[in-house]
Amino acid sequence: MCKRSDAERLCEDLERKAHIGEADCDSMAAAAKMIRGLLELALPVRYMQDGDQLCATRLDFINLQESPAGFGSTEMEALVDLERNEAGDA
Repeated sequence: MCKRSDAERLCEDLERKAHIGEADCDSMAAAAKMIRGLLELALPVRYMQDGDQLCATRLDFINLQESPAGFGSTEMEALVDLERNEAGDA
């Protein structure tokens, strides 16, 4: 079974090869972007109650200092907040 870390290493290798010109840069960069997007979809979301709000995290959640999380009054709001925090747009 392919682990997340294996896929991340593949993305890094694709990006490195594209950067140093070992392959068609646009194709390699596009492949890396696609794999990273699939990784995000492949990580299920866990919801838990936190006071009066729901908290959304990925299954590899460690704590609020080390892992992204999202909060909202509904699962959808919490998921949107999680995705925004993962993207660094918080």
